[in-house]
Amino acid sequence: MLGPIRHFLFAGLALPCALCATQLQPWFGKDKLFEIRPSYSYQHYDRIDSAGTSLPHSSNDNFFDLSVAISPTPDWSLEAEWGFANTHKNNGFVNEYAFTGRYLLMNDVTALYPVSLAVGTTLSYAPRAAVFDPSTFHQGFSNAEFHVAVGKEQSCGPFWTTHTWGLFGYGVSHRRSPWLHGHLEWERNWWDMYRLAIYTDGLLGLGHQAFPPVIEAFPGYGPLKYRALDLGVRFTYHCVTVGYEARVYARNVPKWAQVLSITFYIPKGI
Repeated sequence: MLGPIRHFLFAGLALPCALCATQLQPWFGKDKLFEIRPSYSYQHYDRIDSAGTSLPHSSNDNFFDLSVAISPTPDWSLEAEWGFANTHKNNGFVNEYAFTGRYLLMNDVTALYPVSLAVGTTLSYAPRAAVFDPSTFHQGFSNAEFHVAVGKEQSCGPFWTTHTWGLFGYGVSHRRSPWLHGHLEWERNWWDMYRLAIYTDGLLGLGHQAFPPVIEAFPGYGPLKYRALDLGVRFTYHCVTVGYEARVYARNVPKWAQVLSITFYIPKGI
């Protein structure tokens, strides 16, 4: 009984650790507006935790992602993503394909509800080179994550001023252990010109194995009992977002992984 409760509490405090640009906040974009987000991320780490022991392994990773999202109705949001990676294990090939569908159960923007509440599912596929790459979190080849997000918006006139929200996700993969995913975020908006976000993001693998003492024997994250907790900050000016993320807790994953990213927002009406 205490095991599942402990796992849930960890995910709640550590509410992707994802390099993809999936939009999971409980507020959707404008109706019938394509939201295109190309992004680039650079990740560096020089050690990997193996059951409390540090393994020397330096990596300088580059990630290129493209996300296309649309809300066909006010209650639905659909998003497709393509990701490419350049790491020791994945030399410029596909990192992941993903598709996300979400439904808005409650919308606090309408003043009918005290909070916004969205539920959804992300389906993803990762090739072999990505699954067996310690630089990327993939539980298996075919994966599904079911998530629920809840948040509160504060507004002033025609502009929202703050978003405070959290997410809890439960993931499954074919013949692999499940995982928990969580996210907590606070974002401040100044007249839709500038935005600042501070967040914490975490992953918790429910496997039983430790990271192997030899990097070449890495079996993928599917069978591992891993923990990863990241802290991050993002700043947006109009349609450009820059971010920095650092891993502050690691168990059977790369230690003190640091990520710099830049994302462009390109709206296209139908």
